[in-house]
Amino acid sequence: MSDADPTPTPAAIDTRPGWIADAGVRHHRLASGDLWIGGVPSAPEGSPAPASPGETTRNPPCDGPLTVHALCAFAARRNPRRGFLFVSKVLGRYLPVRPAALDAVLCPLSARLPADLPGPVLFVGVAAAGVAIGHRVWARYVERTGRDDTAFLTSTRHRFDAPLAYRFDEPHSHAPRHRMHLPLHPTAARRFEQARSMVVVDDEITSGRTFSQLVAAHHARCPALRRAVHAVLTDWTTAPLGAGLPPAVETEIVAVARGRFHFEADPAFDPQMPDVTGDRRPCWRRPRAGHGRFGRNSPLTADTLPTPLEGAPVTGQRILVLGSGEAQYPALLLAERLAACGADAFYQCTVRAPVMPGGPIERVICFDDPLGEGMPNYLYNVDPARFDRVVLCREPDAALPGALVDALGAEAQLVEYDVERRGP
Repeated sequence: MSDADPTPTPAAIDTRPGWIADAGVRHHRLASGDLWIGGVPSAPEGSPAPASPGETTRNPPCDGPLTVHALCAFAARRNPRRGFLFVSKVLGRYLPVRPAALDAVLCPLSARLPADLPGPVLFVGVAAAGVAIGHRVWARYVERTGRDDTAFLTSTRHRFDAPLAYRFDEPHSHAPRHRMHLPLHPTAARRFEQARSMVVVDDEITSGRTFSQLVAAHHARCPALRRAVHAVLTDWTTAPLGAGLPPAVETEIVAVARGRFHFEADPAFDPQMPDVTGDRRPCWRRPRAGHGRFGRNSPLTADTLPTPLEGAPVTGQRILVLGSGEAQYPALLLAERLAACGADAFYQCTVRAPVMPGGPIERVICFDDPLGEGMPNYLYNVDPARFDRVVLCREPDAALPGALVDALGAEAQLVEYDVERRGP
């Protein structure tokens, strides 16, 4: 259970570097331990001072009322590596969100990216939290700048029979190993190999080790890389990110909000983490050229996707559009299309992360992995009775998760999409 308390008791909290009393330090008591969260006020106006060689520039947070407290709730992970979870209120992973609320956060984040990044520019969405938001940040960047030398690629935790570019780890994750596949389209492959700038999009940065490993792995294969930007919703870093970063690559962080945290684990907490790595069977699906896992040259748009609820009245209806695992962005686009037609539309995705019930996690639906790799998947905080309809998006040939469909009940409608035939 999460218990917000504005007055933390440990004296160490007040003396930690970067903790600012008037930024609102709050205490959350979780099943896994005690978590203290503090916001960091916006820096004075003006450009940040250039980082020293080997250090990372931290840009001021985006202007506006958004803080880490406004963007996040907090829950306990079923994970011995890290016992707490930043539950985003806008991301659409653990809570249903209106697509406009997510876009309202991602637009200013994308606007903070320099228009003159050395090209080609490779955008990377870190699976799974960064998949949909990475695609949107990239799309808004292309709209704003008009650049035609960008590409988009996501990491994946699934195993495909396709050429690998490299691997990297997310050390604190329930499933740390990430794979980056070579883009299948020649243009995207060329921009990948020749990229002088990389924009890595994710929901958060804490230690920076995932970012550092990704940048180092890419630079080892593609030495043209000279600049890497980490675009995140929340920046929790306190220490320099220089360890493991290639000296030749200039790095910076762009965030919507910045904060600090301190966690004291309960030694009696036994998370009993389920098998989240699967049974090591190779994925039976073939790679699809239009999916972010295998590169894109141009952003996916709503007008290229099938229309859900064709001919059915949607005005005023409360409709939830569900994406599946790493296949997220089409669901966000479909939710936006329904909202434009007058529906009260919401967006959310199923996830692989095991989270303890309590606090913001009120409901948990567990079901088998649609890609057949043998690990459980989850849907959090969805009460089908709150919606007139639930639209479940899935990739072609993925197994239909019967336990999920049964839990959603008669409100569920299945929609398939095939990004392979929707262009590069």
